[in-house]
Amino acid sequence: MAISIYQNLSHLGPEAADIGLTIVNVVVATTFVVQMIGPLSVRFAVNKAGEIGRDVNEEDIIESYIVADLIEKDIPTIHEDAHLDALVERIKESESYDFCVVDRQKKLLGTISIGDLRDILLEQEVDLNVLIFAKDIAIPVSRVIIADRPLKEAIDIFRRKELDFLPVIKDETTHEFVGLIHYREVMAKVHKELLHRRESG
Repeated sequence: MAISIYQNLSHLGPEAADIGLTIVNVVVATTFVVQMIGPLSVRFAVNKAGEIGRDVNEEDIIESYIVADLIEKDIPTIHEDAHLDALVERIKESESYDFCVVDRQKKLLGTISIGDLRDILLEQEVDLNVLIFAKDIAIPVSRVIIADRPLKEAIDIFRRKELDFLPVIKDETTHEFVGLIHYREVMAKVHKELLHRRESG
């Protein structure tokens, strides 16, 4: 519009053209100032009002993480050749409920839960001296997640498949086991971080 005014005034003589040029310069300068200072002023006002951070939601927190950020790394592993009596003793010494069976290269072979082991001992009345190894009773995993994948992918698997935990592997080539993530623990950390960001914002 300012340029249109300038063009119209230019037809009225040199003085009118100067006025039109002045109008154009004022509009351009004002626009520049608004573009530079406007966003900073808005942020300052929102911050003073205590509104920054309040619009952060659960999905924002989830999208800010990758799986590796929330891995439970101190999960006991059981070697595939571990004898049944040694397996029972290992479980007695641990507070975990889920155990991952690996080979010598730490490749994930399957999982054993306390419930799985109890069922085997009770239903089949297995003698601990019988030659049964961890690899014989390990349950093949139906789902795993790679450590460097977005956490959102793991959350989607948890919710879609109704799983309690997911084994985490280094990559698809080696299937090297690196830890576990449990849905409840992950969501508890997400909600804690959400509360922190809202309070600190």
